[in-house]
Amino acid sequence: KKIIQTRPTFVPAHFALAHAYSNLKQYDQAESELKRVLELQPQYPWASYELGMTLISERRIPEAKQLFNNRIAKNPNDADAHYGMGMVLAEELNYAAAIQEYSTTVRLEPDFEGIYYEIGNLYNKQRNYDEAITAFEKERQQNGDDQYVETGLADAYKGKGMMAQSQEAQSKAEQLRKTEDSN
Repeated sequence: KKIIQTRPTFVPAHFALAHAYSNLKQYDQAESELKRVLELQPQYPWASYELGMTLISERRIPEAKQLFNNRIAKNPNDADAHYGMGMVLAEELNYAAAIQEYSTTVRLEPDFEGIYYEIGNLYNKQRNYDEAITAFEKERQQNGDDQYVETGLADAYKGKGMMAQSQEAQSKAEQLRKTEDSN
């Protein structure tokens, strides 16, 4: 805030402040700072993406959808915009369309962190457990061990009636959670 007081048009300070507000779940302030960033520098990296995610956090889904649609219209190869649209569609419970957006994200940016986790969750919600398992295993392979991936995998195995594998994945998730908590 002090930097902004002395340099009110310094975009990185507004963006950092927006990010801090978002982490504190003060979404109104985050939104205000992100809009200021876009006003000062419309093409500032990540600003419109962060604004869209803030709108989703505020449950303002139609506005987020419009923002991501506009980004995709301007640049159909914007992986972040497709990911954001996937988040919007998942919030609207349109899982098939969300998976399509996430698949586009993968096509555009194969190493997009967390994308297979999101896909796996949506397949679990659709009770398509084989695809969920495949997605969670890809996420694990791409990004290493993660308690949330293991929990999703446990749910998928349980959905298929594979109780031994489910218990193994759930135990691994608990172990990862304890390790993370101790750090």
